[in-house]
Amino acid sequence: MDTRTQILEKISQSSLSQADCNLWQGVLAYIPDNLQPHVLNAFNQDPDAIQKLTENLKTKIAAMETGDSAEWKKILEQEKVLLAS
Repeated sequence: MDTRTQILEKISQSSLSQADCNLWQGVLAYIPDNLQPHVLNAFNQDPDAIQKLTENLKTKIAAMETGDSAEWKKILEQEKVLLAS
């Protein structure tokens, strides 16, 4: 089974809504094949990663849709803190 299929399987088995599962289908189309194993690895290592990354995506989309640059900067700062820990 390819990595994309494995990711989608994990997502479909999660507690995400159908709309959020659909979001991931669209997002995965833009994640290069060589980076998808990192997404799968995150999902395998942290049971909450699917929910956390989904909320992160939705927050980013909302900030882009509204053009809220302050919110976008806040998101990036939160990501820096998360990645540093």
